[in-house]
Amino acid sequence: MDRNLLLALLLLVTGVKGQSLPKLSPLKLFPQLSTNSTLKVSCTAALPDTYTAFNLVWDFNGVNLGNTELEGTSVSKLRSTVSEGNYSARTDISNSDVIQNVGSTEFTSIVEIRNLEREESGFLIRAYAVDRGSEISSNASINVTDCPSNLPHNVTIESSSREFMNGGKFKCHDTGELVYKNSSLLTSSATVCLESAEWKSQQNLQCWFAPIVTIESNLTVKEGDDLEVTCDYAQTFPQSNQSTFYIGDEAVKEDYGVPSIVTSLTPSDDNKPVSCQANSPLIDIEKFNDLGTSPMYHINVIYGPRDVTNTIVFSQYVVEGARENEYLVRSDQNITISCGSDANPPAGCRWHLNDEISSTTDCTTTFHFSDATNVTCVADNGIEAVTGAVLLITLVDVERQTQFSDDVIANNGSVKTRLGDSFTFVCSVDYEEKLATKFRWLLPNTSIIMDSTFTISSLRQSDSGKYTCLTEDQFGNGNNSFFLDILYAAYQEIAPSCGWNLNQAGLCEVTFQANPNSYFVEILKDGYPAINQGSNSITSLDSTQKYFFVREQVTSSDAGSYTLLVSSSEFSDQRFIAFDVDVESSYNELLIPLIVVSCIAGLLLIFLIIFLVFSGIKKKKKSRFNSPLKFDCLVFVPFRLFLQIRRSKRRAVTMTT
Repeated sequence: MDRNLLLALLLLVTGVKGQSLPKLSPLKLFPQLSTNSTLKVSCTAALPDTYTAFNLVWDFNGVNLGNTELEGTSVSKLRSTVSEGNYSARTDISNSDVIQNVGSTEFTSIVEIRNLEREESGFLIRAYAVDRGSEISSNASINVTDCPSNLPHNVTIESSSREFMNGGKFKCHDTGELVYKNSSLLTSSATVCLESAEWKSQQNLQCWFAPIVTIESNLTVKEGDDLEVTCDYAQTFPQSNQSTFYIGDEAVKEDYGVPSIVTSLTPSDDNKPVSCQANSPLIDIEKFNDLGTSPMYHINVIYGPRDVTNTIVFSQYVVEGARENEYLVRSDQNITISCGSDANPPAGCRWHLNDEISSTTDCTTTFHFSDATNVTCVADNGIEAVTGAVLLITLVDVERQTQFSDDVIANNGSVKTRLGDSFTFVCSVDYEEKLATKFRWLLPNTSIIMDSTFTISSLRQSDSGKYTCLTEDQFGNGNNSFFLDILYAAYQEIAPSCGWNLNQAGLCEVTFQANPNSYFVEILKDGYPAINQGSNSITSLDSTQKYFFVREQVTSSDAGSYTLLVSSSEFSDQRFIAFDVDVESSYNELLIPLIVVSCIAGLLLIFLIIFLVFSGIKKKKKSRFNSPLKFDCLVFVPFRLFLQIRRSKRRAVTMTT
């Protein structure tokens, strides 16, 4: 909203009638301005006799700071305040609702702007009044500077008088601080701009010297003893007659020179801060509340070791064991152990390995153990020796052997069990739980089981073979194997049938399976023992066995059904294996002689016929009257004799069969 329009509305609200404007004096700015200082500006308004009320408006570089309303001849009110930026927190008008009445028609309004900034140098401060479009104002430009550390015309204050009797700019010598006598207002120190040089009450300035405070005490105390501390301070103005003793966060006021006593110090008091402060009205002022304080001291409480602890440096091959304070260490590794304690002065270390004292005295030590060892640390600082907890060091072999169930171990890596039985495979290795060991089984049929335990509920012959357990963890890998032997009684897959020939040698091969191999075999025929003429009646190849039943010359009585009784060390009950023997008739012994005789007779007959034919031809020529009976005798009688002999041989063969 336009400023003139705003003022017109204000005049309309307050009921100000048209009248002559007041006269405004030039603005007065005080003191000299530096950064972070406070600017005070005053303006005096002289009212005409006919003027009963008006509003004096303050403006800072275009920002409305507020306005003062004059009513009658004595009362003013802060009608409004700034609502822009942070000026509402930085400004104030007249510090009250009533401004100074200089005369019956003159009034002075004062505005403060706190914490000036270097960037505000050159800003314009205005006071103005507006009536029906007419305006009267008074302006001033401010100058904010950073004062140099060495100002001209500084006047040194004599320490005897400690009062400012001269004009100009001032500073205190040495470590003094420039203050009012009544401590109500402070100036800057001598190293920054002294705006106090512009103050009217220069005679009230003085220099205050902060107390120099020290502590007189031996701050090294044994545990349980008392500590006595005395504060000493000097060169203070005004003089202090009391001090405050601080130990940690606790404060105790004491008279000057009276010692403070802290009883029965404990290790918790070690290194606790101790200080004293000389009491003075000035130290309650924020700027000086850290002056007059002694340096910070610390209590030194001497005590023996406590809370002795052992720290293991873990690695891939060093882990916690199952028992308290037990540590598993792979046998080829070193282990680093640190021994620590709370002690003053710091404690040294002695190491006990089982019942022997190690030559090592370092509190952090690396050991290599050849067997299980109990390790103990003793912390000793000359005041007391304290023994820490016992550490149990358990060595783990580089190559840990996997283990099986007791029955496997008892049989030297081989287990015998019967066909159809249930068998549980268990593999274990030392410290498997702490090392999170992974297991893997390799089976005879090339299958893989990813577990430490599994069960075959009914064993088969094909389950026989080598079983290998593999382990893997951060300490390394391992493996072990055993052989599972499936036992079963003798059985026969196919019963043999043996065919023998009469009067020849006979051999019958009976094959059967058995594990273990049979050590007793008996052959029966019709419930009675039968004679086996074989010299080596049984042979074995793995679980396959062969029985050889032999006859040197087969007779017809060898034919029939046979039973083979088989028993072994594992299966005492006999197993019955049946087989048959067939005997066939053989004509070899008659056929060969008959063929030979027949061949000879045939040849003779041929020669005879040829002879008779030639002889007959010749005789015919000689005599035509030869008798036929003679010819028959010569030709047919031998042939008939051959036929008769042949028939007799056939009868003999028939009777034999």
